[in-house]
Amino acid sequence: MRIIVPMAGRGSRLRPHTLTIPKPLIPIAGKPIVQRLVEDIVKVCGKEVDEIAFIIGDFGKEVEESLVKIAEGLGAKGSIYYQDKPLGTAHAILCAQESLEGNCVVAFADTLFRADFTLDNTKDGIIWVSQIDDPSAFGVVKLNKENLITDFVEKPETFVSDLAIIGIYYFKDGNNLKNELQYLLDNNIKDKVLSGKFKKFNHLVGRDAQLVGKSIWNYIDEVYGPRMIPNILYMTRVSKNIESGFIYVLGINLSKLSDDFINYYKNRYTQDLEGRIDPRHLKLPIKSRKKRVYQQFKISSDRKYAAYTTNQLGQYKVYVYDIEKNKNKKIAKGSHKLDRIPDYSHPNLAWHPNGKVL
Repeated sequence: MRIIVPMAGRGSRLRPHTLTIPKPLIPIAGKPIVQRLVEDIVKVCGKEVDEIAFIIGDFGKEVEESLVKIAEGLGAKGSIYYQDKPLGTAHAILCAQESLEGNCVVAFADTLFRADFTLDNTKDGIIWVSQIDDPSAFGVVKLNKENLITDFVEKPETFVSDLAIIGIYYFKDGNNLKNELQYLLDNNIKDKVLSGKFKKFNHLVGRDAQLVGKSIWNYIDEVYGPRMIPNILYMTRVSKNIESGFIYVLGINLSKLSDDFINYYKNRYTQDLEGRIDPRHLKLPIKSRKKRVYQQFKISSDRKYAAYTTNQLGQYKVYVYDIEKNKNKKIAKGSHKLDRIPDYSHPNLAWHPNGKVL
């Protein structure tokens, strides 16, 4: 079991308290918030915690040593990872990708909780929630009768659920989480590469500039090897010229590097798209009827099946369409046809990452 704690933000909304100390390290009743958090998670895990990984910003050596001691005090290895730029939640967790293996709990470090249960680590995934009076300021989950999550709603304006997500998540397979997060980041890069937005990356600013910068270093790592990166940085510092650093180490100038980088990712993503079905550009031969409402169209991760629902006068049906065999099959049906205002909020469909379970 591993615990992953993203805590790179400094908590600007808590200033002046966070001017000298990061928010997760603010003491509550004599202990830092993050220490209370990991102690409580260890109590409910139900098995030994092997590692606690902290994803931080530039907090200094003293903070890093304190975090490692917190982990060691709980009998776990303490690991430190860095997120230098605020590139989002997925990027923050992926900064600790070397620790994303086996059972993992991801816990954001500004959370305090008390629980009287033991974590069931046989489940594929678990989300910690808390029942609250006013859910309008939180993300909430909707559950079915089996306590399975059917939907997520961010800050609902009308009542959907009073179960607020508190920022702690369990994943049975850390490797699967890592792959899914990388897929999200890659797709962001993919869209910009294939659209030509990265063609002149020296003109980019803000988040796009940070994203293409990460992509270029990843390209150098994959094509030239990880040892080239510190050599480039060293030669750039010695020569006091960015382009000279790349020429001395890689033997190419920035213009050539830009072309090679774009072609590398274009080839990769073009191959990735071969044989895939894009529902925006390909119509599936599914007959539709005027008096039925069609929604919840979802394609499995392996692109072999499409699922969707229909609703006619309140009666819903769930279909799975076999794309390769061009066969449509009804797999579920519920409620009755009545002259009333239909409820289109259910059922909700989602494919398991393996593409075999709906």
